[in-house]
Amino acid sequence: MGIGLYNFYWVNNLPEGLSFFVLPTYVVIGVAFVAIGIHIFQRPVRRITMLEIIPGTMGGRLQLRLNVRKTPFAKESVVVADTWEATLSEKTYPIVKELVEADRARKQSIREGLGHMFIVAQGWEIAARWIEQKWTSFFLKFKFAVLQFGIAEIEVEGVKWKIDCEGWLREDGKGKTRHCLRRSSANSF
Repeated sequence: MGIGLYNFYWVNNLPEGLSFFVLPTYVVIGVAFVAIGIHIFQRPVRRITMLEIIPGTMGGRLQLRLNVRKTPFAKESVVVADTWEATLSEKTYPIVKELVEADRARKQSIREGLGHMFIVAQGWEIAARWIEQKWTSFFLKFKFAVLQFGIAEIEVEGVKWKIDCEGWLREDGKGKTRHCLRRSSANSF
């Protein structure tokens, strides 16, 4: 955001006699950087840190307990809602599947399957695989960051909360089971 605001400073202090496209270029770059800064800042806002399905009291209906953070620096608060009140924006399994595949490709060995090749050809192939792996890893990290890929939204009582699919949803999109400290058990995502 600072770079964008600094561009707006230069818009007012440009010397006379520059080409016609210089001023709009500074404005477009300033707007783009401010938008990127706002986009990055709002990413951790309204994030769910834990989602639990809890049994209702006295044999009642199942409920959702959401531990949420309204702002990046605020303390966590708890939201409890009935299960039919929550609406998930999209299926999480395809998101988790793509995130796991990207992680696997990032950690894959570049020397795999090269034992039959001549040493010079091996070096060439290793270099090509390394460049491809680093470029793909950079591209996917950039795509995931800018497009906020890996985040699904759940709407509870008119408020949209973000579920980060990179966290506890990593086991094929299925929630992990944890036991609460109380008598009941809960399924956490």
